[in-house]
Amino acid sequence: MTQTKRKVEEKEKLPPSPDYEPTAFLRCHSKDNDPNDDNSKVWKSAFEPSLQSKGETTYILATCGSKVVNFIDCQTGKVMKRYNDTDSNESFYTLAWSTLPIQGKTTKCNILAVAGEGCCIKLLYPTQLVMYSSLSYHKKYISSLLFHPTIPNYLYSSSRDGWIVLWDIGLPDLTWKTKADTRPLLRLAVPNINSDAINLVYSPTLNVLVAACENGCIGWKFDATKLQKTQKRNRVISEPDYIFVQSNEKQTIDGLVMLTHDLVASKEVGTGTIKVWNIKDSIITKKVKSKQIQPLLELEYTSTQVDYLNFGYSQGMLCVGDDEGQLYLYNLLKQLKDTRPVKHIFTPSQVLEWPELNIDSKSQIDDDAVPELENQKIVINCVSVSSDKEYIVYGTDTNLLCIWKKC
Repeated sequence: MTQTKRKVEEKEKLPPSPDYEPTAFLRCHSKDNDPNDDNSKVWKSAFEPSLQSKGETTYILATCGSKVVNFIDCQTGKVMKRYNDTDSNESFYTLAWSTLPIQGKTTKCNILAVAGEGCCIKLLYPTQLVMYSSLSYHKKYISSLLFHPTIPNYLYSSSRDGWIVLWDIGLPDLTWKTKADTRPLLRLAVPNINSDAINLVYSPTLNVLVAACENGCIGWKFDATKLQKTQKRNRVISEPDYIFVQSNEKQTIDGLVMLTHDLVASKEVGTGTIKVWNIKDSIITKKVKSKQIQPLLELEYTSTQVDYLNFGYSQGMLCVGDDEGQLYLYNLLKQLKDTRPVKHIFTPSQVLEWPELNIDSKSQIDDDAVPELENQKIVINCVSVSSDKEYIVYGTDTNLLCIWKKC
């Protein structure tokens, strides 16, 4: 019996999630500032880390799409700052935050790495809205960025060119003339030419980097803390250490996110389920080239064939959108405390439907920002959740950023 044909009695509903209501709809990634642009896509978003409390976020959200990076205050629904790239061929697909110490100071700052069609990683200092450095190596578009969880100046980038690159971006100084070292520390070859590593996660307890690709999940085991500057740069690892098989067929893994410790959630296009699994339990011996994942939990999801729909996660709350404007919320707090495998499938805690908007003069939703969407398909590309779960924000294929607040 396939996963999508399980009997009703084999399903169990997850614990409830908080209720949310929409507070603002923004159209802020338009090309040439065209207010009628409903073709630009919002590809990625992430809340800014808090400088005061590690593991927590502010309510400032960075978003990317077309040539634009926005910094939005979710409390007011206003765009606070906007970076517009000068490269006419640029279209940003991915971004990542890091908190770095400032050279010669006891204080820290947040920087944002962004990349996409231009094949170049750009490092932004949002406070002064400057692009202070750039990194060039990739020959095709960059699809994913990930900062190392314990070495904040180490940045992974993955590209359509079949390479995952590890960079040391260095530490900024107050002149913002610091240049990152443009020589990669390490290069990892993704099997099959032109295969795209869509999402990356890193387990610091296992020293394993996992990539979600168009033909499965793959992993490399190495301790980044031992990569000394005296080592030869541009070192190449040609084969992955692990191949994690989702199913018997090779399908695109377009969603991958780290939950807690060594638990990850992954989403395989068209299967109608999300799998929660333990990296450690899926480690392969040297005698076995690949191993099929044995999920601890399976979560019910739509069986859409639309890919590149990214997860959002914070403090036990997993979220993902679909191609009909719906947002699936999974409250996993209880389930993540018990890591024993569960045979039945869990249904979402809540599904937020695309809202019916009644615009009036007192509404906080800007009428000019809301397009006529009756004949358009609403694809939710990315989701972000603030650390206190007060805000959930998602970006769409129709140049919309939708802010929901906990009731």
